Amino acid sequence: MDYPFRSDLCSVVADYDQSACCLAHDWEYWKGGTRQDRAKADRAFRECVKKTKHGWLAWSRWFGVRIGGLGVLPTPFRWGYGWKWPRTKAPENDRSDYNVPNQYKRYADALEAARERDWERRV
Repeated sequence: MDYPFRSDLCSVVADYDQSACCLAHDWEYWKGGTRQDRAKADRAFRECVKKTKHGWLAWSRWFGVRIGGLGVLPTPFRWGYGWKWPRTKAPENDRSDYNVPNQYKRYADALEAARERDWERRV
């Protein structure tokens, strides 16, 4: 990876109780991969949002990431944003300092905090 993992959670819209969904989605987008990987990540995101208190936002959020997350656009949270644009997926053997195993703890710690924040917002 060219860049360390980072997330702004639900980007330019309110997080409500969906921070963990958005963070997990950002993790998949940071890693990048094939078109099928992206479609799978977006479906998982939609299903995660559906299970929250504000689940009615699932389809609009899904539509937003399908349009705004295209890897062909040099946006900060495009598909494969862990790589310098226009790359969207890892080479066969990523030995960079920011590879997935090296960044996983950063992601896991942020996910735990997001889940706690979401829980507080649901009660």
